[in-house]
Amino acid sequence: MNRRNFLAGLPPLLLLFWAIIGWEVVGNYTMDVRNPDKTIPRATLIAVGIISSVYGLVAWAMTALLPTGGTVAVTDVVNSLLRNAASFVVMITTTVLCVCTYLMIIGAVIRLIASLAEQNSAGTFLARRNTHGAPVTALLTLVAIQGVSLLLLQQRVLSLEECVAIANAFFLANALLGIGAAIRLLPSRILQLTGTMLAVAFMTLLSFSSIWVLILLSCITFLVIGNPRSLWSTGLNK
Repeated sequence: MNRRNFLAGLPPLLLLFWAIIGWEVVGNYTMDVRNPDKTIPRATLIAVGIISSVYGLVAWAMTALLPTGGTVAVTDVVNSLLRNAASFVVMITTTVLCVCTYLMIIGAVIRLIASLAEQNSAGTFLARRNTHGAPVTALLTLVAIQGVSLLLLQQRVLSLEECVAIANAFFLANALLGIGAAIRLLPSRILQLTGTMLAVAFMTLLSFSSIWVLILLSCITFLVIGNPRSLWSTGLNK
């Protein structure tokens, strides 16, 4: 491998920016962890180190070893180690990771929904939990919403690309809310400036979304802020 190939693998590492997806849900599991003040920071540091190393090595290998005018897949990276089993191992690993990611996100979202619902009398239905403390009503609500989405997808009312576009837009909007809260609450000027730059970058990405997705986000924002019984308005009044 020559110096040119090595340097060629550096710029695409910027794509690893999207590896941050999912880290924002760590705090939603705080109540389910023993001694969270020590366990969560320690587990987060260990996870960041391991995941960053794996992401970095794979991304660098796929780009630096990319032949001119050719293509490279993840299986090509591990083929020298696993030989004929590379495709099977990558397939199983990808499936397991996708399932784990889905369960982690859903678990965090239903905990957040239930926690917010407990703070407002209008959302008591979503705050209901089973005997084990799991927010079962919020879970069933999400299952129903996803079931409707799958039905619309099957009936070709929505396309897979449109579903992905909607999910991406809501992810960016969720990230903007978190960054906005950090800018407002963090005392450090450096962190506030960094958060502002990140918010501008996210807003730029969001501006490339479909006009219908932006209209949907605008309507939801207006309804939440304008509703005097909403959790947002309740927090502002306090």
